[in-house]
Amino acid sequence: KALVRNEGVDSQRDVYEIMLGRDGADWILSQKIRPPLAILARIRQIVADVAMTCTNPNFFVPHSALEGAIDDLDAVTGGCERLLSSPIPPTYSRHLSRIMVMYLTMLPFALVASGTPSLGAAVATALVSY
Repeated sequence: KALVRNEGVDSQRDVYEIMLGRDGADWILSQKIRPPLAILARIRQIVADVAMTCTNPNFFVPHSALEGAIDDLDAVTGGCERLLSSPIPPTYSRHLSRIMVMYLTMLPFALVASGTPSLGAAVATALVSY
């Protein structure tokens, strides 16, 4: 979340140190690429190292499954990066503001029609619109 919210490196470091320890946090933050991609690259490296040192001939199936899962994570990470970097279209913003105005205009009438006292409807509308 700290990365998506564009928070400082200190808050990201705190999360990485809790999850990975001080050495892992230093390694991730020293990478030139974004931290999610660095983590995926490190996972790929660990899986490849295990595959190279494994003497079990039946390790091919789990290795393929792990690589497939890492590819899926990479695709999801790419999709999230695209969503994060693309701006909200102005048309969506306009529609949202118009729908909110219509909703907040009709809310007091609906509350009074449902039996809510008019003072309660005014307070509820003020709270919702805030």
